[in-house]
Amino acid sequence: MSKRVILPVAFTLIGGLLFANLRSPASSSEAQAADPASVSAFGVSGGAASVPVLNRWFALGSGCRAKDDLPGDVTMELLPPESAQPNSFRARFHLGSLRLAPAELSDKTLLKFARECSIRLNINPPPGKKITKVTATTGYAVDKPAGAKVTILNELKIGNSTLGRHEATFMNDESVSEKAKSVSLVPGTRLDEPFPVLSCAEPKIIGFNYTWLGERTQASSTLDVQLSGAKTLDIEAELSACP
Repeated sequence: MSKRVILPVAFTLIGGLLFANLRSPASSSEAQAADPASVSAFGVSGGAASVPVLNRWFALGSGCRAKDDLPGDVTMELLPPESAQPNSFRARFHLGSLRLAPAELSDKTLLKFARECSIRLNINPPPGKKITKVTATTGYAVDKPAGAKVTILNELKIGNSTLGRHEATFMNDESVSEKAKSVSLVPGTRLDEPFPVLSCAEPKIIGFNYTWLGERTQASSTLDVQLSGAKTLDIEAELSACP
């Protein structure tokens, strides 16, 4: 079985274990009692504490490993909403350690190698609201000489639905010096990636996948791929009132 088959299966199994209880930490009685209008900056007021709309998460792959209650090389912060978009909820992931480079390999003679990082984020809309849009913003920088090939794939998902993809290939005959590229994935940009119709207060798991592949013609060639700028991934989810 190839790595491309093993990784999605592993993420599915681990994701199922981590998110076995997909509902928010609030009890069902608290959720039913919550006022749909009482959506705060980070969630729904329910009893003594606010229940975050964006809550549990994990990062897993050859290039990352962390969880909301298990420190690692990825951290997440909830960003305050913009005043003009009170029904928009934002999370920022810091991925400063994600890197594709021969220097990061245990066997530095490999000619083909990869780095993957899959982010999974739980979202729980309050009663009277449903998820109507999810976007992602990130970026990467590539540095490589001729004689090395780099393939970049970034993918945004909600549940089993793909919302956006970005693919780029830097060929063997190209010499690239610290070329930075910003990536903004918005559902509906491609006809085959529409936003799914979700039920009122339906919880979902938002996913973002980084897959970076490197190929060299000789072991002495180098290459380097990292996230650009502040080395972050921003995920934004918008809620709308249920009809």
